[in-house]
Amino acid sequence: LVNSKSISPLFKNSTIKYGGSTIITATAKLKDVVNPEVKVEADLPDGLTDTDPSNARSFEEFTDSDSEKEGTLTIYSDPQRGIAGDFVIPVTITVTGENGFEKTYKTEVKLTVEQPTMNLTGAELLTEGETAEISLDPDCDVAKIEGASYQWKVTSGEGVISLADEGTSEVTVKGEKEGKAALELTVTAAPNGPVTSKAAPVTLTETIELTVVKKIEAAGGDAQVSVNPNAVNVNPDAY
Repeated sequence: LVNSKSISPLFKNSTIKYGGSTIITATAKLKDVVNPEVKVEADLPDGLTDTDPSNARSFEEFTDSDSEKEGTLTIYSDPQRGIAGDFVIPVTITVTGENGFEKTYKTEVKLTVEQPTMNLTGAELLTEGETAEISLDPDCDVAKIEGASYQWKVTSGEGVISLADEGTSEVTVKGEKEGKAALELTVTAAPNGPVTSKAAPVTLTETIELTVVKKIEAAGGDAQVSVNPNAVNVNPDAY
């Protein structure tokens, strides 16, 4: 102890959801410190942010013989960056008071940010010759990442579907022949600064299954009938 004044940082390794937040708390045990201020600061790597970089907290004067005051820092996973994994964050806690009192403590906090969610949406049943749009669900985490790259690929069902306009989060799919096909999207976040430890820009993949049904043209007219091979058979005698 220095002049019976100490800092007790209370840290716990934390796991948060992508786009979520956690609070770092530092408790200062103080004796005879007038007008103390507890400040928690962090050197945040790419992918993490806070709303108030200083996060300074001031408290009223007190004269208790053994008092505790705390400062906090809220750290957020930046939803626009696409960085997930294990972060190691340098943290500095500074306690100051009147009469020139100042004490600094440096440490590290380990924080794990979970992978962002990813979903695809769009028509999963097409007729031969029909086109439809398949896209990244705008409500999923991955859709909020800025500057990401998109790669669409047919992974099964060769010749069943064809793709157009593939460079964005949405692709145009055309039913070419009857059958089933799997369509895969890979999203890669672009780095924009240094990352730490195992935290890195994410690369995520999601697959959607598509079915193309045969188009039957009725004889002697313009009517067209689409046949779904997965449809449930109906017994006409039941009616």
